[in-house]
Amino acid sequence: RPRYEAEVAAACEGLLAGGATEVVVLDNHGSGNPANLTADALPRGARLESWNLWDVPQHGVDTMLQVGYHARGGVDGFLSHTYAFELRLRCGDELISESHGRAWAARTRLIGIVGNDAHERTLGSLSGTPFLAVQRSNGHAASEPLEKLDAVREFARACAEDAADVRPVDVPGETRLAASLPDGAA
Repeated sequence: RPRYEAEVAAACEGLLAGGATEVVVLDNHGSGNPANLTADALPRGARLESWNLWDVPQHGVDTMLQVGYHARGGVDGFLSHTYAFELRLRCGDELISESHGRAWAARTRLIGIVGNDAHERTLGSLSGTPFLAVQRSNGHAASEPLEKLDAVREFARACAEDAADVRPVDVPGETRLAASLPDGAA
């Protein structure tokens, strides 16, 4: 938790330095159980909320920077999962991650992702989104930090400065969503 809070705070500082007028931190990871961050960990100009991602468009949020993201289920990466361990989600022909689901729900511009190296290699339709790997996977159960907080701060600043050039994420129209588990019969 201390490392995650420090990365989120550094990202907030970078976004504000890059021109963001307001930073809202959504602490809603973990099946809607927001207990990952504390408000005191955030810098002035950032505030903590627990909005449902589906409600983000109603709040006028115009960009999203994802911090602390991991690889999708089925990838050999630290704590890789998609909403639940072992679950794999496919939208049309693409295996998707929580980055996809959250960006689609928010219906806004995804200006960058800070997360695990295994996630960067499996972004699929989100490839091309600026990405900063801050964690190296050593299998599913172990990882090591890669970047210092200054790198997170600088990455977020650059993402904020370039935000106007980013198109809103393409949300799939009507398509088939499929879920699977490796041992589905069990």
